Amino acid sequence: WIRLLYLYPTAVLEPDFAELFTVPRVVPYVDMPLQHVATPVLEAMGRGYDGPTAREVVKMVQKLPQHVFVRTTFLVGHPGETEEAFTELETFVKETGFHHLGVFAYSPEEGTRAHDLPCVDRATAEARRDRLMALQQKVSTRLVKKLKGRTVQVLVEKFDAENWIWTGRHAGQAPEVDGNVILTNCDCRAGDFIPVRVVETDAYDLVGTP
Repeated sequence: WIRLLYLYPTAVLEPDFAELFTVPRVVPYVDMPLQHVATPVLEAMGRGYDGPTAREVVKMVQKLPQHVFVRTTFLVGHPGETEEAFTELETFVKETGFHHLGVFAYSPEEGTRAHDLPCVDRATAEARRDRLMALQQKVSTRLVKKLKGRTVQVLVEKFDAENWIWTGRHAGQAPEVDGNVILTNCDCRAGDFIPVRVVETDAYDLVGTP
């Protein structure tokens, strides 16, 4: 599998971007750290694009003929992030339906353009992070549930000797950061690609039988 990770968001707007997913072994998965969607915050971050462009990027990926799984990350509590800006981000996450999402609370770093700007206090930044992750858990639960009853191709990865089960990932799960597929009654080996019928789901993981 070849996976597009840490893609600069505006790369999606390149005319031939969709052609990448016609290449054998390139999986329908895009990881693009948007960082925020409120234009004033994006400007303070020096991201080089504004809120409408961030929204356009997401819509472009969602319109691709392949069903593309999307992962992004957001940074909350950045200097200049008002409650209004955070609410805009929260609404965006709720309405967009990202398959996978990570959230970080801003910490000042020496040498960065935001280091000397007035900060959002740490408690507020962490509370915003927790609110956004709680929201994403609900979104993810809803999206993962749609896979129940379907058959997905799974890469078998490792054997859990304590629980006597194999685990793996489907194309929409990147290693280490996304969920897993728990395989029951699997006579398989690490490295196998096998079709698996999804029988149970939770917020992030699937349970399936070959």
